[in-house]
Amino acid sequence: GAILGGHRGGMHSFLSIGLAYVVGALIGWMLAPLTFGIYPVGVMTSTFAAAAAAGWASHLVLDQLTPMGQMLLWPVIRKRIPGGPIPCSPPAPAPMRLGEFLVNCAILCALLLALAATFGLTS
Repeated sequence: GAILGGHRGGMHSFLSIGLAYVVGALIGWMLAPLTFGIYPVGVMTSTFAAAAAAGWASHLVLDQLTPMGQMLLWPVIRKRIPGGPIPCSPPAPAPMRLGEFLVNCAILCALLLALAATFGLTS
């Protein structure tokens, strides 16, 4: 925590987007053999790298909209860049009802089936 500047410190800097890119590339490289040659290693690596970097960058953009701000220029400058006007803590959500839970389970199952079909794991 303290080494990286605490909450919204080093892992919320522009440097962390590069780290997300590298981690995404490694994941793509490790998963490529599971596609049995359908997706070449280069395609998997670049796709996962770009997705991870874009996802992390969007996380930083949204966090920057809150008043807490972030250390976007860490480790060069260890000061928070002030954020925007959106409150950090939305009201606590109401407890999930059984119907909502079942709908969420159905959506998760559909996504998992789509993923399995994409990689040819279904008959």
